[in-house]
Amino acid sequence: MEAQWICDRAALHTLLHQHPEWGTAELAQATGRSKSWVKKWRCRLRQAPDSSLSVLRSRSRARHTPFPHAHPEIVARIVAIREQPAFPLAARARSTHHPVLLTS
Repeated sequence: MEAQWICDRAALHTLLHQHPEWGTAELAQATGRSKSWVKKWRCRLRQAPDSSLSVLRSRSRARHTPFPHAHPEIVARIVAIREQPAFPLAARARSTHHPVLLTS
């Protein structure tokens, strides 16, 4: 699927150079894609250098920044609750019906 998307983006890139006067509707019709897709990729193609073909690839959807760490006081409180649970939870933890709660 990625190969087809790259071909569609390359076709848009070619059309942008061959027909700079065309609007979004004409480009969308020529590529068989939506107007919003044309707007998005026209913007990305304009921002990239002309010689760069890496712009035709999809951008990663993965998180680019690490998750924030929990405050040490919060971690300490969670550990304390696990070690000394409240009465109803302590009784359930000793029960054989909830083996998941026995592990920590």
